[in-house]
Amino acid sequence: ECIVSVAEALGEANAGGVTSVFEGVAVSGRDYSNLTEALDFVQKVDVVVMVLGETKDIETEGRDRPYTHLSGIQQQFAELVIAQDKPTVVVLANGGALAIDPLL
Repeated sequence: ECIVSVAEALGEANAGGVTSVFEGVAVSGRDYSNLTEALDFVQKVDVVVMVLGETKDIETEGRDRPYTHLSGIQQQFAELVIAQDKPTVVVLANGGALAIDPLL
């Protein structure tokens, strides 16, 4: 595969270090079942790199979404992660504009 994931790229860049990956919540949907385990994971790491955004199923050329907020429960999840007081980098993977003002 010619396109690497954010996790794979970070792992390669962090040669000699430890890179751990945990999937928090889905891009869309309202499934909170992974939330406690995800927040426990955040407590065990030094730095969080959180990838948020949209997929081509939500927005693509010729099909715009009617909103600019994050889909599903990404916003709520991100706020809970940021509240854990760990250094956090937010990576946005999206094609159109996203309103992330509450995360700043």
